[in-house]
Amino acid sequence: MASGGRTLEALVSSLVSADANTEIKQKFKKLVKQANEPNNEDLHQHEKDELHRELSYKQTSRMMSGYQGYVSDQRKKDTVSFPLNFSPRQTPNISQISNSRIPKELETNLEKQLAQILPKKEVTDKNLKQLTQNPKKIQFSVDDIKDRQAHIAKLRAVLSYQEVKNRRHNKIKSKKEEKQIYDRAKERATLRHKNTSKWVQRQLRLGFNDNGTKFSGNSSNSKGRNNPSSRIEIIEQLRRGEELKRRRKTHISADEVEEFKSEKRRLALEDAPKKDTLILPGWGFWIGEGCKAPRKIPKSAIVKKKDIRSKSAGGNSSNSSDSVSIDPSNRKDFKMPRVIVSEKRDKKFIDNYTVPKVPFGYETKEIYDYMMRRPTGPEWNTGKTHNTCIEPHVVVHRGAIVDPLKWNKQVESLGPKRQETMAREAAEKKETKKAKIKRDAEQQRRFEKSQKKKKK
Repeated sequence: MASGGRTLEALVSSLVSADANTEIKQKFKKLVKQANEPNNEDLHQHEKDELHRELSYKQTSRMMSGYQGYVSDQRKKDTVSFPLNFSPRQTPNISQISNSRIPKELETNLEKQLAQILPKKEVTDKNLKQLTQNPKKIQFSVDDIKDRQAHIAKLRAVLSYQEVKNRRHNKIKSKKEEKQIYDRAKERATLRHKNTSKWVQRQLRLGFNDNGTKFSGNSSNSKGRNNPSSRIEIIEQLRRGEELKRRRKTHISADEVEEFKSEKRRLALEDAPKKDTLILPGWGFWIGEGCKAPRKIPKSAIVKKKDIRSKSAGGNSSNSSDSVSIDPSNRKDFKMPRVIVSEKRDKKFIDNYTVPKVPFGYETKEIYDYMMRRPTGPEWNTGKTHNTCIEPHVVVHRGAIVDPLKWNKQVESLGPKRQETMAREAAEKKETKKAKIKRDAEQQRRFEKSQKKKKK
């Protein structure tokens, strides 16, 4: 673009002061911009593809960021119903169609065909009412009226058939109904219900008085009752069982019993509460003949309770958390000489049935505990409260088609501008929370300082 020390930008800069040449100046600026842009023809194919992917990614990110506010708003709701803004369609019954005189919105093809046929014949309910009041204005024959009535009756019959068919189809959720029909037909074919009639049931109830059926069902029981050998076998089995129990009890030796008792005593002493000695031996505590014990214990010999616990634990905090100090007389196995019950906490049980932190959706621990303790059964709540407690997070209406989310005014209202506002509100809330914590810490520090002054 340079020739003899002149450039296109220098020429355009000379036209800045001229108001009449604004149009020329804008055209030259466009040319300068186009000249500075890279030429796609000079690029390789992989470079073109890279630029195309980058541009597509930016456009897609810009488009998807508009939905982020609406999606986050839906996630915060207790219950989300799909499809969004769903209005159930109400199908009119035959009685509603026959009683209605005002034409409504035509939805089915059959209703549209009926609406197209009736005006051509010039036979409507309104015309019929006028003609019956004024018989002189009748301009069509009786056959036309009969044909119309027959046609309408036929159409209404078709509507009723379709309504019954739709009602039956709506009940079908899977192949369960077909399986039930098949099983019912199979039962009827194999005569599994042949004894369900009242006469057969009465005969079965009273049939025990007949000589032929009196002992038919109890023949095996009567044989076993009168068989003495079976009684001897049962007594022998019981005797063997008692003998095995006696041997099992006497098999344990006295040494094993003593070992078990010593193990139980050792575990009870380990779990028993230990007295922490707060005084360490050292200078001023050596006593003997002619020596007197010091009246006052020096501060250097007194150790805090926390230090002793840390030394006794040996730096192993996990074991100290599991052990529980309990008096031997208060143990669960104190009156059970043959049982040892562990009083330690089970970490696996705690991990499975407790949460490490407050789950998402609950602001504080107290709110979460209250929600977990609150009963949800219908016996302790009203019907409305019970339904609210057990309502699922996602509800999909039966038979409805869930379409993808589309851009509309509701989505646009929760777009990037709304996200900026929400982020600003969250930052302000966080700052106020920090200021409150700082203020509480300052008050606590002043209170502790005043308490120290009072003690002095």
